[in-house]
Amino acid sequence: MMNDSPKLSHTGTVPLETERLNLRRMSVSDAPQMFENWANDPEVTKFMLWDAHKGVVASEERLALWEGQYSEPDFYQWGIEIKETGQLIGTASVVNMRAAHLSCELGWCIGRRFWNRGITSEAVAAVIKHLFNNAGFNRIAAHHFADNTASGRVMQKTGMTFEGISRQCDYMAKLGGFVDVACYAVCKSDYPK
Repeated sequence: MMNDSPKLSHTGTVPLETERLNLRRMSVSDAPQMFENWANDPEVTKFMLWDAHKGVVASEERLALWEGQYSEPDFYQWGIEIKETGQLIGTASVVNMRAAHLSCELGWCIGRRFWNRGITSEAVAAVIKHLFNNAGFNRIAAHHFADNTASGRVMQKTGMTFEGISRQCDYMAKLGGFVDVACYAVCKSDYPK
């Protein structure tokens, strides 16, 4: 019996462009900007599964890991760069993929100086559009810790629908213990062509 289920058409981390942003691959040479613009800030990493970088070496190590993965067609990790200044201010990525089900989860992080400007929504919308139209995903989800309402607003602005709260489903010592997680998602059938 042949398996005729749909398959993804992986593109890897290809350049994406929006009105204000370039989404691009990153390299170790981006470490000073990564460290300075977001990775060293405990406020930025408060809701992340990783802690703020203590020095630029930690940013170099992370970027070296990603550089090595860019050759993989199913690796999606973009740096968010402001077109006008060329400044790298954060990331957007596929953080969990279920290829057999054409679904994935997104994650993102940008520097505090760039919050509340619509930049994250602009970047995430470009990633969603690419993953639906070029990579063949059917469902794209994102989660946020219940106290991180700013991420929930990004999810809403990018067309995702609130699906519910998973109560006390993650343990985060830096947030004081077990935390509730909100889930949002958008399906290709919901997405404008």
